[in-house]
Amino acid sequence: MEEVLKKSGLQLGELIKSKKISVEEIFRIHSQLISRFNPVLNAVVENNSERGLAKAKQLDNDFKNHDIKSKPYYGVPYTCKEMISVSGFHRTGGNYYHKDDIADETGTTVERIDDQDMVMLGTTNVPEFGFWFETKNTIYGRTKNPYNEKKTSGGSSGGEGSIIGLGASPIGLGSDIGGSIRIPAFFCGIFGHKPSYKLVPLTGHFPHSKSSLAQLSESEYPLTSIGPMVRRAEDLLPMMKIMSGSDSFDKQAVNNHVELLNKKPMLKKVYVLSDPLIHGTTRTSSEIKKAVENAAQYLEQLGHPVVEIKSGFFKDALMLWSSRLSGSKRSSFGELISPNKAINPLEELSKLILGKSNHTLPAFVLSQLDGRVQDAETIERNQEKLRLFKSELNQLLGEHAVLLFPTQPRSAPYHNQLFLSPFDFVYAGIFNALEVPVTQVPMGLDSSQMPIGVQVVGSWGNDVLTIKVANELESAFGGWQPPEFYS
Repeated sequence: MEEVLKKSGLQLGELIKSKKISVEEIFRIHSQLISRFNPVLNAVVENNSERGLAKAKQLDNDFKNHDIKSKPYYGVPYTCKEMISVSGFHRTGGNYYHKDDIADETGTTVERIDDQDMVMLGTTNVPEFGFWFETKNTIYGRTKNPYNEKKTSGGSSGGEGSIIGLGASPIGLGSDIGGSIRIPAFFCGIFGHKPSYKLVPLTGHFPHSKSSLAQLSESEYPLTSIGPMVRRAEDLLPMMKIMSGSDSFDKQAVNNHVELLNKKPMLKKVYVLSDPLIHGTTRTSSEIKKAVENAAQYLEQLGHPVVEIKSGFFKDALMLWSSRLSGSKRSSFGELISPNKAINPLEELSKLILGKSNHTLPAFVLSQLDGRVQDAETIERNQEKLRLFKSELNQLLGEHAVLLFPTQPRSAPYHNQLFLSPFDFVYAGIFNALEVPVTQVPMGLDSSQMPIGVQVVGSWGNDVLTIKVANELESAFGGWQPPEFYS
């Protein structure tokens, strides 16, 4: 059982194809681990055990009738972030006013995964509207870290990070607007990939339906990216190939994904910034700084020249990310989290203090700050700075270089401690604004036995290169390390 829970999705697929284990047995093993620990972690919010088990049995019975050679993940289980539509499952986005919403359509990424005959274990928890990098809402409650339940799993794909970090799912679907894949992947010790902007279609992602997404103009298109979260790096690229490419609804998604994801990249240079100076954030801890430096030293030993970047290179990251988000044409956060009535600030604050609010504190604060931090002139000026900075970074990295950068300045803190450093998310979030691909790579455990890691950043369209480096770092440093209960 333990060996199955440590394998990649590709390895599980090979076991199924060689008939060394059945689809049903693999599904049961993962489902049993969810049943054992989810009451503590609260990562899976809607279980698919009965329907999933029925599908697993069907796949075993239909084994001879399927062209499984073209389906490397035949029968492999997966989980899905609750904000991505799965027909017949709740899609609340962690928001009280959507608590009874059940999806009547399935998002494109889930459809493509299901076409591979993969089997969903369940959907996973999110913060309210995905607005915070700790996962808690008034519908499902708080998700905890599998390495220490007193600490956060991160967000907004915190349920995915927690259940994959536990080992109870080999592959998950997350989404990322300000580090929402990479931060929980970092806190929970797994791999997470934020794709190049618009490489993966957003069809079915909360709050949009297929029809509403199809009507969005380019200026209204979300900054969000859907991407894979996995316990083993070798699953990242195959999953990207399955998920990527335009569909008939998402008019903004690119259609040259096959060309981009079949590149044979050659790494020629490694840039590194282990302790960035970013206005408004915490400086990198010594252990995480060392992890980034260790990754750089290893790549240098392989023959890749390493160049250090000045600490202040990303100093304006928070301002640039905020301007990028504020400059998008969209509904206000207040309208999104409370569509039925306007939020009365004093009344809502009183409810929050008394524990009677339908909203979480981060969502309330963001609803009040939205559009008030920067005026239109400042936003426009900063967006021009962002365009220039994006061009500079893409030119610096080119086709053959990556940047190693801390995912977060410290390992997972205790619950609610993130309120003390609310802007640390921008260590990851700046790369959403820059629209480039980033792979979060686990780099072992720190002195408190919590996972730490590093971001591998590439120029736009060079997802294959960042994933290739992730595989190399996994081979050297071990990648995901199961929590202690395995021993």
